[in-house]
Amino acid sequence: MDIRRVAYITPWGSHNSIAAYAAELIPRINLPHHIFAEIDPKIDTTEKGVTRCWQRGEPLDALASEILGYEPDVVYIEHQYGLFPDQAEWLALLEQLVSTKAKVFVKMHSVYKSPINLLGYLEEEKYLRSIPNIIVHTADAAEVLRLRGLTNVSVIPHGINEPSYRQPLGKPYLFSFGHGAPYKGLETTIAVVKDLKRTFPEVLYLGVFDTHSVPSHFYMNRILADIESEGLSGNMIVFTSYKPLTTLKRFAQECSVGLFTYNKYDTDSYGASGAARAAIGWGLPIVTSDCSLFSDLEGVAKGTNATEIADHVRKLLCPEAAQAALVMQQSLAQRQSWDHVAAEHIALFKGV
Repeated sequence: MDIRRVAYITPWGSHNSIAAYAAELIPRINLPHHIFAEIDPKIDTTEKGVTRCWQRGEPLDALASEILGYEPDVVYIEHQYGLFPDQAEWLALLEQLVSTKAKVFVKMHSVYKSPINLLGYLEEEKYLRSIPNIIVHTADAAEVLRLRGLTNVSVIPHGINEPSYRQPLGKPYLFSFGHGAPYKGLETTIAVVKDLKRTFPEVLYLGVFDTHSVPSHFYMNRILADIESEGLSGNMIVFTSYKPLTTLKRFAQECSVGLFTYNKYDTDSYGASGAARAAIGWGLPIVTSDCSLFSDLEGVAKGTNATEIADHVRKLLCPEAAQAALVMQQSLAQRQSWDHVAAEHIALFKGV
């Protein structure tokens, strides 16, 4: 199929993980395109090839009109429920897109075993069934949708940048970052640091968590109080504000292990952690929990509880073990490179 125009619907350029994902993927899909971005007052609206024409939770009439006027062959939507929480608007948008000749793909960065609450209403079955073609990051996410009766699902892994080379540091400095949501399991992080302190009194954890939402603000306040009550204020430094990726990468270079202790039991969300993959790209050996968001990171050290995770960290503080982990992560990054991921998207766009 000859693809003349691709319409991308995404929160382009904003300070969130989906925008960061789009910034890596879209330039690598070498097809003529236009980006229909979320309106963000902090972002320049004159960027070439970008039209800002929609806002989350608001009417999508302008977006639909812009897409129809563009007459694309393919429409690709970056999706999280928080981006499209109004079911009526979502269904109206999909109905208009499907009425055209365009192939419509929706990248579902997170899927759930059961319907979720959207603007005070339970997600209706037709919210998902309105999507012609769904893309997810993992086989686990595809299985969740299959159990919800959906078969029009393709799996394309989350991309990983070519890891930067670095010598293992060996010092007990740990790093993690992301949105300060309760599922990040920072209670487990506190327990891991407390465990490691028995072996390494100088252990230092550095965390950077954005708290732009009210729930995340309250959660991080509780975590900071727990750090103090456990007597770990000298071992744990936590920033509760947005930091650009360049700053996060600089922090990562000073640490020995990336630590991601997401709580398996606080969420039934299935997808892929972009933060863990960014850390791999920065050349940082990582340890994770056994949460589903790490299910396709083959060979990465995973623990089911704080004790197991702390033991994995201790092993990676040995230079030989850290080097072996970096070699394994290099192989993983090659298999899930952004170029490979982009090629899979192109094949899907042309083949469906």
